[in-house]
Amino acid sequence: MLKVRRATTEDLIPVFKLCLAMHQETDFRNITLDPEKTLHGANAYINSGTMFVVDDGSQIVGMMAGCKRDPWFSQEQYASEELLYVSPEYRGTRAAYLLLKAFMGWAESEGVSHIRAGVSTGTGDSAERLYEHFGMKRMGGNYVAHLTRS
Repeated sequence: MLKVRRATTEDLIPVFKLCLAMHQETDFRNITLDPEKTLHGANAYINSGTMFVVDDGSQIVGMMAGCKRDPWFSQEQYASEELLYVSPEYRGTRAAYLLLKAFMGWAESEGVSHIRAGVSTGTGDSAERLYEHFGMKRMGGNYVAHLTRS
């Protein structure tokens, strides 16, 4: 049975492994991954209490992290989804649903005015359907240009 919970420091290595897998599956694979920075970033989300994991009783199979943000034009905060990843063999299960539900519960408890989530990885449709299932509306799109270094 899948269970969602807040990530703890004991989850750092399994979360790091999911980060590596996510990086390889997405368009971000075109940007060099720095393992030390990845560990530091995952640890920061864990310590802030804004990373959730889902496990199947024996291993972590998915993760979601976010934060509160202040827009440049307002004092009103919103919740921002920063990453959502589920291991391929657990896609089509309730894993992503449980993660997003937990994140939305956290956001509501924090008193933010709204949630912003996006799909900037090039992996698309299923995440978009999940967000729409939770009542989110599509707002714009993501664009990327890979530049050559001189």
